[in-house]
Amino acid sequence: MNENEMFDWPEQVMPANEDQKPYLKELQKKYGMKVYLLDPYVAVFKIRSNVWAMYAPCTHAMGDNWLFLIEGPEKALFIDNGWGLADLKGLGEMLTGKPVLSAVTHFHLDHCGGNPQWSEIFCHDFTADMLESVMDHYEQWWKQFNHVGEDQHRHYYKDEDIVPYKGYKALHLKNHHIINLGGDYDIELIHVGGHAPGESCFLDKKGRILYSGDAMFAKHEHLAASLFSGGPFQVLHPEYMGVSYYSVQIKLLAARMNEFDSVMPGHGQIDCSPEIAAGVSNAAQAIVTDPHCYDRVVDNHGHKACIKDGGMAYIIYDPEDAVENLRTHPVDSWK
Repeated sequence: MNENEMFDWPEQVMPANEDQKPYLKELQKKYGMKVYLLDPYVAVFKIRSNVWAMYAPCTHAMGDNWLFLIEGPEKALFIDNGWGLADLKGLGEMLTGKPVLSAVTHFHLDHCGGNPQWSEIFCHDFTADMLESVMDHYEQWWKQFNHVGEDQHRHYYKDEDIVPYKGYKALHLKNHHIINLGGDYDIELIHVGGHAPGESCFLDKKGRILYSGDAMFAKHEHLAASLFSGGPFQVLHPEYMGVSYYSVQIKLLAARMNEFDSVMPGHGQIDCSPEIAAGVSNAAQAIVTDPHCYDRVVDNHGHKACIKDGGMAYIIYDPEDAVENLRTHPVDSWK
């Protein structure tokens, strides 16, 4: 028994999303669940012999998210590192007994708030550009993203547990870069854009798992043209957020479904069928064909949005944004 282990589910890691509670209870029955004093703000599920899924409740109304820890022969790797609370890096080192690296799928703070715990972060070139653009005003960025002082902010944490900012190096990785965890254990970065300019999936080739961040979800795909702009945080490389580039890249990824048996999204349900890649690709191709041929209209965080269903996944988007993106950056320009 590890002395850092806690066996109850403290209030800190109760989900903000009420509809997630039954699903989390299912996971708890299937895998067991542990909470550790090193980081009491994540609920830890060991879902493979060398993979941990960590449920991190949100600090605002956007939604709880998942972080993943992969243990390789020599090193371990976090895919995303959460809201920037407590000692996540130390938790990874304790669980694996190995040096722990961190890769992030994109620059939104629910996925990279813990970056300052590392001296360098593995990420796509465009994500690195965005991270570097906010380093001089990191505290302001953290407060703005987490809506500190607003009604929707969930101040469930102790202020002393906020990870203090210190400079780090964001590595400018190119599409298909390989991160090696020792021996033949390779993780491939696959750039898809869409949700954010540098949005990338990470393919665990040996484990046959695709970590998709916010690039695809089971029936919860989010694709929008303006996600984090304004003030000093203007989005760089916005053309890569549109459906044009995304449709090309997600189609290429769906064609590689024989390389993975499971998809681990950053939100919602995990351990999803690889068929969600085909579903979201189908939806993207349909939007490209006719942006105004959507299936229904929904409220998307206070804004009107449209849904195109692709089967096991769908895309939330703005038809007018899609039309403009396809006009200025035709699909053929990415091929």
